Amino acid sequence: MRFHKVVLLASTVVLPLPGGLLAADLQSGASASSGISGYVEKSGVIGRSKKFDVDEKAWSLRGALNYDAGNGINLQVDGGVQRSHIEDHYYTPYSAAAHLYYRPANAYAIGGFVKYDRVATGMFGNLGIVGVGDYTKEVSGGLEVAAYLDNTTFYGLAGYGKQDYAIGDADHYFGGIGARYFLTENLRLDLEGMYHHIDGIQSDMDIGTIKTAVNYRMDSMPLTVFAGYRFDNYHPTSSLTDLSDDHSHTFFAGLRYSFGSQSLKDEDRNGPAWSSTSILP
Repeated sequence: MRFHKVVLLASTVVLPLPGGLLAADLQSGASASSGISGYVEKSGVIGRSKKFDVDEKAWSLRGALNYDAGNGINLQVDGGVQRSHIEDHYYTPYSAAAHLYYRPANAYAIGGFVKYDRVATGMFGNLGIVGVGDYTKEVSGGLEVAAYLDNTTFYGLAGYGKQDYAIGDADHYFGGIGARYFLTENLRLDLEGMYHHIDGIQSDMDIGTIKTAVNYRMDSMPLTVFAGYRFDNYHPTSSLTDLSDDHSHTFFAGLRYSFGSQSLKDEDRNGPAWSSTSILP
């Protein structure tokens, strides 16, 4: 998870990367007839790693915009920023992504994405590690698919990214599957599993993640309250030194404002279809 141990991040010298409010009628949201819909959300995170007993506190701001061009062709853009404190250190991830995909109404979705991540950190300088810059960046891309059943959405993705930092680069391979189950039009349960493999300079990192969440959207206005839990398992290897596995527990909660949709299910089937991948909570 994001706070995931300063010790592991420093010892591998591989920093994993994750990633205007439109006017609308607050009572019902903007009309979807324009083909434009989306959301803006603010959330907070608290967590702790098990072995190294490291705490993290963070806040994040994220938004997504989807344009339905007709005949099933959709374009989604999304991005976000986060501020995390790991003990006495900090980092600030920024992300931006674009998704081009085909989605026949309430059937399935298939397409591709490109994503840019940049992390500003004072972590390595604070630890006295020379030669590692204050910024780490990654450019990634891949394929994503979704299937829409009556009350359930299943989705999956696979991709590759190239990380760049001061003393070298790393290859990032990732994939995941997930499901969204609608108890009602405005009450949804989420479950997602992800796997990341980072191949760096004389070091590798394998990260497995399971995340679950509950989302409730108010009937009288387009506001959604969400909360959830995330588990991350870290397996670092290095030719330079012995590294220990660790895992972390993260809890998050937030508030989302939506426009161009009438319910959570409507947003899922006709609005932004994808959530950008993030290595760290």
